[in-house]
Amino acid sequence: MKRKYAGALICMLTALAVPLSAASAGDFSVSVPSAPVSVWLGDSVTLPCSVTPPMDVSPLEVGWYRPPHHHAPFLLYKDRRIDINLHEPQYWGRVFLVGLGSGVGGLEGGNASLSLRNVTVADSGEYGCYVNSGRWYDTGSISLQVNKLGSIPVLSVHPGVGGQQVNVSCVSDGWSPKPSLIWRNREGRELKDQQGLFYSTDPQGLVTVSGWLLFSPSDSGWLSCTVSLSGGDSRESRVAPHTPGTDESVGCIARFIILLVLSVSAISVVTVLFIRSRKTSLTNSGKDSVELETKALLAEGWKDIIKHAVNFELDNETAHMHLKISGAKSVSFTLESQNRTSSKVFTHHPCVLGKEGFSSGQHYWEVEVEDPVGREVKKAWRVGVAAASAPRHFYVPLSTEKGFWLFSYDEAKGCHANTHPEETVFRGLKLKGLGVLLDCDEHTVSFYDPEQKKLLFIHRELRKGRMYPLFSPGVSDHHPLKVCDLKVLISDCLDDTDDMDRVLESNS
Repeated sequence: MKRKYAGALICMLTALAVPLSAASAGDFSVSVPSAPVSVWLGDSVTLPCSVTPPMDVSPLEVGWYRPPHHHAPFLLYKDRRIDINLHEPQYWGRVFLVGLGSGVGGLEGGNASLSLRNVTVADSGEYGCYVNSGRWYDTGSISLQVNKLGSIPVLSVHPGVGGQQVNVSCVSDGWSPKPSLIWRNREGRELKDQQGLFYSTDPQGLVTVSGWLLFSPSDSGWLSCTVSLSGGDSRESRVAPHTPGTDESVGCIARFIILLVLSVSAISVVTVLFIRSRKTSLTNSGKDSVELETKALLAEGWKDIIKHAVNFELDNETAHMHLKISGAKSVSFTLESQNRTSSKVFTHHPCVLGKEGFSSGQHYWEVEVEDPVGREVKKAWRVGVAAASAPRHFYVPLSTEKGFWLFSYDEAKGCHANTHPEETVFRGLKLKGLGVLLDCDEHTVSFYDPEQKKLLFIHRELRKGRMYPLFSPGVSDHHPLKVCDLKVLISDCLDDTDDMDRVLESNS
């Protein structure tokens, strides 16, 4: 009797094992979503991929590639490990298998999804996922759409032919993917007649859209231009166009009122600026204490600062993969990924550190933010110091709380310091270069306009410990940030040859 039951049990187990064996041998398919996956620029995203029916794919080969390069995957899982010889180094440190080490919910459950971090515009497009058992192979294709809102549309009005219409233009840049542009009147009705539409793409892959419309002002009190993505996110601007010669008297009165208001505002601003210029410092409560001083430095005081000038090179091993280091003193953004495998690199922010860190004494250096030959002004940059313990391998805000003390510039905001809880903004400040004085003993870092020999700003209460110079050329253009040569710095400011030799010897 026992033998009879034992035989029956063996038959049942054999029957159950047959479909499992067949599935692992080849009876599976790769499943991916048919709709595009959407992500905002700079965020992380998961590209789903799984096998059906669910089965353990950890012993199999899993690959992710960009079609049509299926023979050159940028991520390859084989023999239960990730192939580190990636064919596309721009993905190094940014791509991971979601299911790796996740047990039954991961590779063992058939989950071959890809995690992509710090998404760039270049990441948009088609992706392929394949699973290979040796006896069976299947693949699936998935589309990634990278979204970025562009600038607020800029509207301008010009007289049209015949004087009865005006030509209204609308321009907005920095979009991804290609946006739509729609004109509407005051009633919200879309205007489609007598218009033109143009698109262009910059080196970073971001789209600029521009359009024009012939419009009769009598048709509506105002006109709107809306630029939007397919998901509904949009930017809008409005204008109230008038044909030349219409309501001249009303226009004169309006212009007079506007001029009067602007005059009063200007007087108020000048008064406030005068009062602020009398102050010697601005102190924020909490950990961050800052000081703002616009008074020009005396010549002797400036020489004392220059005597602390230091000579150092940029540390290529800390540079983000899309930063190009030239001559050890210059850094620029590039679309071509650099081959860097160091564990010290910035994986998210486009930054690089100086090779030498400082923990005591005073140290001064200068950075060119404008090309002195071509007069090309950078659209964005960051300069300052970072604590040795500041994080580099994952996305964090570049804040003082995280160990970054910076002075920055971008076209939209102008010059600003990363104070907490609100940034300190310097309206209208134009710089050709920036001087940085790190005082490790006083735990401060000061920023100067070297051309005017003016103190701009002081970050106080830096962390104790080693500090490294930090530079970021931004991602808005390819113009470099350049660390000024020490010999040129001191020769321009120190007349005494002995002083020059002494500084050069102490910083060699």
